[in-house]
Amino acid sequence: MPPPEPEGRTALRPLAATDAVAIRSIYGPGAVSQLARPPMDARGAQAWLARHLRERPGPWRLIT
Repeated sequence: MPPPEPEGRTALRPLAATDAVAIRSIYGPGAVSQLARPPMDARGAQAWLARHLRERPGPWRLIT
């Protein structure tokens, strides 16, 4: 089991279907398959997404 996150940080969770929708709407249809490619696990995918969202500040819309 991974160590607990320090206080003040958001805990990472596995990618959900709504995350895939958001990723597709922002980066296009190929982005989700890139996230699912080994060896990137859900934690790595969320780190990747967080880094890219910081580099490209919003406003973002979730298209469902």
